[in-house]
Amino acid sequence: MKATSAMRVVWFFTTLLVLFSLHGASVTATQTCGGQITGTGSGRVMSPYHPQKYPKNASCVWTIVVDVGSGLRLEVEHLNNKELSNSGSTGQCYDTLDIYQVIPAGTERRITPSLCASSVAELTTNVFEVPAIGGSTVIRIRFKSDYAIQLSGFSISYKAMCNVTVQNSTGVLTSPGYPSLYPENIVCMTRIITPQDTTVHFSFEQFILEDSADCTSDSLTINTNQGSGIRSVGKKYCGNKNPGQIVATSNDVTITFISDGSFPKLGFIAKWSTGASDTPVTTEATTMDVSTTTDALGALLPVTINAGEVQPKTNNGTQDKSFNRKDELNNNQWFIYVVVVFLLFATTL
Repeated sequence: MKATSAMRVVWFFTTLLVLFSLHGASVTATQTCGGQITGTGSGRVMSPYHPQKYPKNASCVWTIVVDVGSGLRLEVEHLNNKELSNSGSTGQCYDTLDIYQVIPAGTERRITPSLCASSVAELTTNVFEVPAIGGSTVIRIRFKSDYAIQLSGFSISYKAMCNVTVQNSTGVLTSPGYPSLYPENIVCMTRIITPQDTTVHFSFEQFILEDSADCTSDSLTINTNQGSGIRSVGKKYCGNKNPGQIVATSNDVTITFISDGSFPKLGFIAKWSTGASDTPVTTEATTMDVSTTTDALGALLPVTINAGEVQPKTNNGTQDKSFNRKDELNNNQWFIYVVVVFLLFATTL
């Protein structure tokens, strides 16, 4: 009888130990909070444990460094850090998300208001483009949470983009790496400024991009920069159909080329020149002799980056932290485990 009782005691404590171990194994996953990210042209920064709830009293700082001459395009994909009232009609922002650009002098320049929302739809805009300002482009993302309510946090994707400003009356515009295949996962912007009271005329000799519905994969867009704001010229262009001749009714134009992570193509080459402001727009394809163009080359500069969306694991910053779910273990859960095991033990007596 004594042996049986002893075995039951051993069984009780063994079972209890196993349950504690299993519970601990389910919560030991950690998520890095902050750090420095370098050497990647694209990636994603997320709040700890996203899409699960972030921990209380978090203080995270991520620093993203991209190549010299490259800007950065940030897109807020998910945001939920606003504590709503019981009715859901109002909310408070106790958990903060801020994005800064570190300028060459080492100081921080805010590029967005403090971001606080229960969803991305509440934001005025969820895309922020940061131009290069001498040297490498450095972005700093700061996130802090308080001791109270925790939410699902945020996810921000980033992608390097190249920036060039050309002030010439004529020139040649090419996709990155032309006549070789253009790189994957890039956002390149070229700004062309011609003399006042002129318009910018584009004539495409070759145009071969990845084709997709609504040009959602690779695309080329032309926008005019005017006092009333940025206006699109024509539409997004993709596929193999040559846009022909395009006239932007402004002397200040931005051309944006975007590629995704698959099926790079030959790209495009176009000549630009200036004309009178009343020149009509035509869309017939033409050819040109590039060898006769002697003006400065205005090309979309390539950026060497990793293909595909990457979640970098480089965390060398001094702000690195790791949170462990064991630190947040609810004491009530332990009590429930003990009660369940005790009841099982009691039924064997």
